[in-house]
Amino acid sequence: MEPDYSTYSLRDLLEAREAIDKAAHPLRYFKICQEIEDRVKQPANVKAYHSKDFFAVIIFVKAMMLFSGFVFTHKLYIAYTEGHISWRGRSTYYAELHPEAFNLVVIIILAFLIFTLYIVFTNHWTRRNGRHLKR
Repeated sequence: MEPDYSTYSLRDLLEAREAIDKAAHPLRYFKICQEIEDRVKQPANVKAYHSKDFFAVIIFVKAMMLFSGFVFTHKLYIAYTEGHISWRGRSTYYAELHPEAFNLVVIIILAFLIFTLYIVFTNHWTRRNGRHLKR
């Protein structure tokens, strides 16, 4: 018995497309893809179709920013415990010898840390083309 894909929701169709064996059921796969195309053309379903990919990108960006936050925190910890900080691995500034440069680099890294924490813990920046994560 052939399934009636017109009764499936868009999410169910997407799951069915991922789960179906294309080689064993090429006609069913084609019908699922055709039904998805028809549904995606409807404005109400465009958001649901793209939300999965958009969410994956958001998670990736937040994970990378969290990792960057750890790196910046480590650099600041080293700066205040050992009294020196390096900028891009080339120049090392000591708090006692170059206090202005040391403080400038610390402020720059602190600004990057605050920015990464903003990216990780807020969703305001995710608004793009009317799409954003709900809290």
